[in-house]
Amino acid sequence: MPTPRTDFDRPFRGLTATMVPRRPRTPAVSWGDLDVSRNELAWRAQAACRDDRAPQVFFPEQGGRAAKTVARAKQRCTGCPVRAECLNYALARREGFGIWGGLTAHERRALLRGRRARRKSAHRDREVARLTRAGLTAREIGQQLGITPRTVVRSRSRARLNHEPGDRKES
Repeated sequence: MPTPRTDFDRPFRGLTATMVPRRPRTPAVSWGDLDVSRNELAWRAQAACRDDRAPQVFFPEQGGRAAKTVARAKQRCTGCPVRAECLNYALARREGFGIWGGLTAHERRALLRGRRARRKSAHRDREVARLTRAGLTAREIGQQLGITPRTVVRSRSRARLNHEPGDRKES
């Protein structure tokens, strides 16, 4: 019978590689697995990644090597002739995972937030312009739209609208 081990300050050398449990390998991911049709990806024929047999590079898992994998995928997107189409596809589908058009899901969400803010600002600027043409003052427009007179003046500046003499004092 073997003697019990008492030298716990030394690493145990009796464990072999065959005794270490391994994680099961996950099968390779295909574009079909990602619910992507051929028609939706017609642009992919010109993509820099078109010959990749391992799209999982573009769908890195979280963990220690994720940053390197993301960097590798982004590098592949640099100079891709259909990078814009790829990004637009991902934005339109609200792809929540992976590298598309050289951006991560987090970066795409930030881009969409910026687009929404610009659309909201553009809508507000159109309303300010319409109400200015109707003869309302910055204060009246601000009250009607729920914004400050200063915001009205800034909106008018962006649109290069004529200001009433009294509006500049209100800001």
